[in-house]
Amino acid sequence: MFWRILRRLLFAHRARLTLVLLALGAGAAVTAALLNLETDAEHRLTTEFRSFGANIIITPRNTTAPALSAATLDESVYERLAAQQEAERSRSSALLYVIAEARAPASPEWVPLVIAGHKGDPLIAAEFATLESSPGYGTNCISGTKVAAQLGVRAGDPLLLRNRAVEQTCRISSVIRSGGQEDNQIFVPLDTAQRLASLPQRVSLILAGYYGAPEALQKHIADLAQRIPEADVRGIRQFTEAEAKLYTKIRSLLLATVALILLLTGLCVLAAMAGVAMERERDVGTMKALGGPWGSLLARLAAVFGGSGAAWPAWGGDWRRCGNRAFDLAREDSLRRSSATAPDCVSCSHRPDGACRHCRRISPAEAGRCSSGRDSSRCFVSGQVIVDSLVKQYGALRALDGLTVSINGGEWIALMGPSGSGKTTLINILGGLDAPTSGYVLVDGVEVSRLSEAELDRYRAEKVGFVFQQFHLVPYLTALENVMLAQYFHSVTDERQAAEALCRVGLGDRLAHLPAQLSGGEQQRVAIARALINEPKLILADEPTGNLDEANEEIIMRIFRQLHRAGHAILMVTHDPAIARQADRRIELAHGRLAQDTATSTDDEVRFDHLLEQIWICGEEGTSTRVDLIRARGESDPARTLGRLVDLRLVEMRSSEVQLTDRGSRRARDVVRRHRLAERLFRDTFSIEDPEAHNQACKFEHIISPELDQRICTFLGHPKTCPHGNPIPPGDCCPNGKNP
Repeated sequence: MFWRILRRLLFAHRARLTLVLLALGAGAAVTAALLNLETDAEHRLTTEFRSFGANIIITPRNTTAPALSAATLDESVYERLAAQQEAERSRSSALLYVIAEARAPASPEWVPLVIAGHKGDPLIAAEFATLESSPGYGTNCISGTKVAAQLGVRAGDPLLLRNRAVEQTCRISSVIRSGGQEDNQIFVPLDTAQRLASLPQRVSLILAGYYGAPEALQKHIADLAQRIPEADVRGIRQFTEAEAKLYTKIRSLLLATVALILLLTGLCVLAAMAGVAMERERDVGTMKALGGPWGSLLARLAAVFGGSGAAWPAWGGDWRRCGNRAFDLAREDSLRRSSATAPDCVSCSHRPDGACRHCRRISPAEAGRCSSGRDSSRCFVSGQVIVDSLVKQYGALRALDGLTVSINGGEWIALMGPSGSGKTTLINILGGLDAPTSGYVLVDGVEVSRLSEAELDRYRAEKVGFVFQQFHLVPYLTALENVMLAQYFHSVTDERQAAEALCRVGLGDRLAHLPAQLSGGEQQRVAIARALINEPKLILADEPTGNLDEANEEIIMRIFRQLHRAGHAILMVTHDPAIARQADRRIELAHGRLAQDTATSTDDEVRFDHLLEQIWICGEEGTSTRVDLIRARGESDPARTLGRLVDLRLVEMRSSEVQLTDRGSRRARDVVRRHRLAERLFRDTFSIEDPEAHNQACKFEHIISPELDQRICTFLGHPKTCPHGNPIPPGDCCPNGKNP
């Protein structure tokens, strides 16, 4: 059954599931592309070398030595490389950097700067040769644009160079702009720099360019390191420092984008899952009401999938078998608990005086034996419901205020009262869906108020059947599967038994239909079949006909009458007096307290309405209502009927006169209003004349609900009188409101 539910759920949400998979796929594709770019950038920064210009740098190993000669290389190293560059497809140049001073001949101020001596670079050598040396100038030089601006010189101007005691003159052959550190230097031939630094035959570093594949370049670098052990040979990367920083920022941006895409994808998936969860919230509540032990099921499922490593190979690595095994374990546990023998009765010692005033079918002597612990099996009547001093508090609101009531086994109770009177709260507590603040609740020998969460699951599965106004069928399960769902949480599923239950409510040809394919009445019949499949002791029906038309209402009520004759205890919440009259008793709540507990039949209710109507008409005519003038309907004794009205606090006896109480006045007023509206409807709309209109109105006054009463009044334009000229009491729908 679990896999059937899962399969149905996935199929019902296949469109949303497809969107989720597409979102995950798109997110994965974009993430993979961005990560590939990031990896490529990392590869370029760490492994690729320049394919143009110098791509190898050779420097002294001991660059921190105090002696300048030790911090430089011998020029012979460069000479050896230059001699072999043709054979090795390479080109090299030597450099010597000197910290010196310079000034223009017309300026007395010496400016510190860096002088770079070059040898072997054909481009720089060509720049040196652009201007012939003049008498008095030792050599030509090249100036960076920033140095030239600082010294105030330009191409063709002379320049004085000095390093400690050594001075040298040169003439600027050109001024260059590179945008890099070269703009702050002066370039001279290598021998000139060696004289200024007093380091003959020494160089600071050697730049070499090798033309070949990256693998050949790596091999050439390793070969140079072996041939020049006194030097450090390294490759020059493809990127400059500024470019490397830019690439690092790009990598960080790519990683941030990947994180953002993953976050957005996760949020999209969570949103879709949250939407499904919100849509299925009512289904979860329905399953909980059916006794679904979710905590136990999930715990056992986790134990199977996350348990010992031997469990998985033992089942062949089959996830389906693992899942089935998990739920089989849960079901076995449910069967063990359901097979345990519950006590057949409870002690009446919950009463301070030791007497159980709710056990109507036992004698006081038997109650005494029960309280003393002797013969306790006779204390409780099978299927009986006992509620004693029940209180339910929601913050400052007291939904139930010391309610005490009892229901005998097989009894049909109509629970009535205005909105907010505590009807639904009582239903929820009796069904184990809510816990009382205080008080005592006993259902078929089970003290509901003391059950644990797991015990409440079993209680709902075995003792109670729910029939809701909104049906609460699982929308993605068929009618048959909705009934089997209750079996699943109770013990084991029996498809044949579930089909028979649907056939009993007239749905034998609707087994494979989804709830959306059924009418409202058919859905309610499925809910009734689901409530009865486990043979509960108590059926809790919360306005089961509230959303049905007249035809379906009659079908549902016929089923409830059959259930009542079969011995089921029924507690039905209703606002319809016609439905309430079909019950054995009518319990009315007001502000969480018991307002009235009436045991009547339909005929009794009709007689009550008839007498109340007579008393009301006498009041309209201004005559006193004498007992000897009252006529009871049928063969009933009017005095006896009046006595029952007095017991119900509907009338008061004053000497030989009868007067309506406030409660009786309201009820009589409603009966008269319904009767006269019905007469007006039959006369004006259907053209039915007396006495037929009167006879039909006498029937309608007992079956018209308050909602239908207001609709008829509105349809007729809120008439003020009946066809005989008698006033029609105004209702809530009338412009002048309802009479007090």
